[in-house]
Amino acid sequence: MLKSGMSSTNPIARVSWQSLVDLLPTYPPAILSRQPAINFVTAMWVVNHFMGGEWIDRHVNPFKTRPGPLRLKIEGDVGLGAVSGQKLVDLGEALLNLQHIQGFDSCIRRLRNGDLEPTLAELAIAGMLYINDLPFRFVESTGVKRSDYDYEITFSDSLKVCADAKCKIESTALSENTISNALKKAHGQLPEEQPGIVLIKFSPSWLEIPDHLDTFLRPTNEFFVSHTRVVSVAFYTTPVNFDGTSMMQAHRFMELGNARNKFDTRRDWRLFNRWRPPKGATNGLPPKWLRLINFPHGFH
Repeated sequence: MLKSGMSSTNPIARVSWQSLVDLLPTYPPAILSRQPAINFVTAMWVVNHFMGGEWIDRHVNPFKTRPGPLRLKIEGDVGLGAVSGQKLVDLGEALLNLQHIQGFDSCIRRLRNGDLEPTLAELAIAGMLYINDLPFRFVESTGVKRSDYDYEITFSDSLKVCADAKCKIESTALSENTISNALKKAHGQLPEEQPGIVLIKFSPSWLEIPDHLDTFLRPTNEFFVSHTRVVSVAFYTTPVNFDGTSMMQAHRFMELGNARNKFDTRRDWRLFNRWRPPKGATNGLPPKWLRLINFPHGFH
């Protein structure tokens, strides 16, 4: 049984890369003989450090019958098991890399309280902000209208932008109403006199739907007509492909600028165009992002 001695009210201790490396010799030979097992166990150690053993039992334990976005699958389709394991490695990486961002502890509190899918989406989008070298902080949830957004992002000229993330869960059907409702809800959480950005993380399955781009574009362009304090909308997803041997994960995004925004129609408000992996690189993420895949050696 994994254990954690942390209290939800005390400051959360951080995890160093060296502490993870130092743990490696304590792994059983059966783990050390398989690189995917090393990756998974190391990621689970990070998750356990922040979330605790009871949380893991509640949300990850494969023998629990209640479904959940992080429930580990060890029976049936091998691909499903690999994908569910990769979700936990991704969470471990996110916690490891984002732990020093201001406001990070509020994300941990929401995860501990069971607010999983919105907070996992918030962490995933935060990872994109981080690898694109955009200074930002997590904003503590207040429940107050116009001040309950997720991030404050600082551009290179010190301009601060408020951003709110919306998560469309796997079971949500794609429609123009789905997009419109997400945009309107985010708009209600953004302040009146600061530029706002809406970030929508959606299911990779939507990429397979014919004309999905039009279903994104039409309601977004209609939204821009009457919501001029939103300067852009970004759609983001992480499709995963498992071919029976190796796992491939991509990051797909589309950003739409509001040409009618009331702040600066000439400005480039895009967030996710600053990092491009070198041609031929195996690792699609920059060196600053610590990988738990092929731990502790990394890859290039």
